[in-house]
Amino acid sequence: MRREIHSNTSIKIIAALDVAATLAVEHIGVTYNLSVFHPAILGTVAGATYVLLKHGDVISHHLVNMPEYVEEAFKKYPLSGGPR
Repeated sequence: MRREIHSNTSIKIIAALDVAATLAVEHIGVTYNLSVFHPAILGTVAGATYVLLKHGDVISHHLVNMPEYVEEAFKKYPLSGGPR
């Protein structure tokens, strides 16, 4: 059964994903000694934020309902070797 999520919950998920993406890009920038104003850093952060703002409701809906998607996938494509 698909769960509907409240818009405030969706905003919290989007914000957490945005922070995680920004920190990951910042870590890559520090690792390779890139400036904060390097086009790759700015483009990646801006692109991730744009995608999360534009498609955040769909992304958060899929994340919340992921256990059901995984269960359906295992029913459709069972792993070999174990009891089912």
